[in-house]
Amino acid sequence: MTAQAFLSSVDRVYSLSGEAEIIPTSGNQLLDRALTRALATLSRDFEVIPAFAYYDDRNDGAGGNARAIPAVHSGLHRADGTVLDGTVLFGKNLLRHCLARPQYPDAAIVAIAAHEFGHILQFKRGIALRMGGNTTMIELHADFLSGYFAGLRKLRTPDYPAAVFGAVAASLGGGDHGTPHQRGSAVEAGFLAAARDKLALSQAVEQGIRHVRRG
Repeated sequence: MTAQAFLSSVDRVYSLSGEAEIIPTSGNQLLDRALTRALATLSRDFEVIPAFAYYDDRNDGAGGNARAIPAVHSGLHRADGTVLDGTVLFGKNLLRHCLARPQYPDAAIVAIAAHEFGHILQFKRGIALRMGGNTTMIELHADFLSGYFAGLRKLRTPDYPAAVFGAVAASLGGGDHGTPHQRGSAVEAGFLAAARDKLALSQAVEQGIRHVRRG
């Protein structure tokens, strides 16, 4: 799958359930090119093909939000008929917060995208049902998968700033997503599953389930 496939699937702005405005690009061509390359790598590594777009997240809190949903909305279907595995939406407000980070803002964006792609993988493989619908466990498992992706990137590019993934997850901790410590620990465990243990994806998915069940 080419990097351009993600944003080329978005050809117009439309309303999501009458609430959030879907936006096809960030407005920054360099950022879009870099992010779509990262998303294409995520797609290959997680064996999922979601639609991707930005959205108006002004109603999702001061820090913004990102979402993964199992449905593919009408404006995001691929023209070539590719069957998509759901939709990842990245809030423009959240994007601004990431870009304002003093170090590695690009890695922070990818860290959040990896968490959401983790949810897409969960939808595709029925992981939520195996966790009894426990929201915190589901979120921490997505953190584990985000860390797994960071570990894969580190193996391929030794100077990749993988530590940003844990820092971002911990900074967004709280509520039903888990505590900052839980989130950072889940990312670290996922990172080690890739960088140290070199687990295949299916093995990492199962190890992530065991990790969150242990609490």
